[in-house]
Amino acid sequence: MGEAATSSVRMVPQIFCIYMLTLALAYFIFLYIDIRLHIRKARQAVRERDEQMKQYEEQVAHVEESLQSSMELRRGPNGNINVQIPLPDILVNPLKKISHRYCFATGRHGEFLYLKLGIIESIKKFLICD
Repeated sequence: MGEAATSSVRMVPQIFCIYMLTLALAYFIFLYIDIRLHIRKARQAVRERDEQMKQYEEQVAHVEESLQSSMELRRGPNGNINVQIPLPDILVNPLKKISHRYCFATGRHGEFLYLKLGIIESIKKFLICD
């Protein structure tokens, strides 16, 4: 009976080690997926912002062209010359903010910084458990 109790006590650190590695791997997978989704959303937001800026610039160019042709000089009732400039409405949608949940380093493989740190921690835990 004594040998069975000591062997089960010796198994506790190994079971705990396996549990911690599994937990670290699950967190690693979660971080990887979350970072990939974040990058995809950020790229889409940048594309949308660029399209909005392009549309705005086109509208401004169109307004400038129409202003040059529609400016009129009229004589007012008191004899003064008045300038009439009809201003068209410019439709501007508010720009969406780009979320900054993760701060990535620039340069080669900078976006994998947090994943690398997670792997290093997992390896440390694995080596310490033995």
